[in-house]
Amino acid sequence: MHRSFAKAFSDQRFKTTEIKDMKLRRSRRKQFLEHWLTSFGKLQDEIVIPLGAGDGFDEFHFTKEAGFIWWIVQVFDLLRSDSRVTVDVQAVDAYGIMIDVPNPAQVASDDDDFLPFQRAIVEPPPPVTAINGKVNDHGSYIKRNISRDPREQETWSVNYAELLEILGLTISERLQDGVKLTLESMDHENMPVAKGTGDYSGYTIKGFPFLDARRGGFGGKGDKAFGSKDDKKHVNPTEFTYKIESVLQPQDLLTYIWMLCLEELTELLDVEFDQCTNFDECGNVLKRDRARACKHCNKIVVQHKEAGFVWWSVIQRKSTYAHAKKTNADYVDYVECSKSLTKVHEVRKHRRIWCAPSCESKQRSKTSK
Repeated sequence: MHRSFAKAFSDQRFKTTEIKDMKLRRSRRKQFLEHWLTSFGKLQDEIVIPLGAGDGFDEFHFTKEAGFIWWIVQVFDLLRSDSRVTVDVQAVDAYGIMIDVPNPAQVASDDDDFLPFQRAIVEPPPPVTAINGKVNDHGSYIKRNISRDPREQETWSVNYAELLEILGLTISERLQDGVKLTLESMDHENMPVAKGTGDYSGYTIKGFPFLDARRGGFGGKGDKAFGSKDDKKHVNPTEFTYKIESVLQPQDLLTYIWMLCLEELTELLDVEFDQCTNFDECGNVLKRDRARACKHCNKIVVQHKEAGFVWWSVIQRKSTYAHAKKTNADYVDYVECSKSLTKVHEVRKHRRIWCAPSCESKQRSKTSK
């Protein structure tokens, strides 16, 4: 959802600016906003779904928040695509990895409480003289005081260590006082069938607090989570066990979106995102594990993308951990597959290619006409 929110920003900010007709531009922006609100709902309680020509909807607030998420998502993509950013980057080396990210002035100004912008416009720290007399002006790894006009300076060069700090602080600040710790499956609705009647077909999982019910193909629980009628026949809540699990509950949709940003940050080098089959209409993506099993040798392989090419390689230990730590060569890539005729690792296609059952049904209804 956070990536769909970022796409909504790019659609209305970048695509509509290419339209010269102001009336048509306003109409297109309204379409983008209504599509988001129809699909996901309001961000916060004080923001209502537009009625008529958008009365009562705070478009400025929506665009600002979407812009912040857009900036975060752009940085995630840049970090994931940078071959220098790996799991074994040492602390000292992280300061030497300079990454060009979008100028935060594209989405924020002086009046906004957006840490990346505030960090980018401040003066760099003063030079420091070391014990040996050498002066460190920080110029090689700290780039500050950037232009407030993104047309003059489109990117901001920031080192990897500081960029991670900025991401962490920005996301954590947005989540303050917006998330509470609670328990999952606390549903106290009455069971629809009297206990002991033997009519199990009338039971639903809603009548069982802490029920350990399996999830369907799209992650949901309950009768609607399972795609076919045969699956629904096997949903017998009386056969399930209990599972008491804590969960983090956001106070509104905007907080949930920032929670997803936090989740992606913690999984930054472990996941990829593929577009839904109906992406042009829904704008949703599917999260995938970067490490998967090769369908030939069954070894865990990791995807690489460079210059339009995609390949998979096995990541294995080069030697013992102690020796690898001393030699600074912890891992080594094995590109060839020993059991493939082409010597190339391959993975099976993902079974799930739609973001939601509703998205799949809409697309199939169009193609059937």
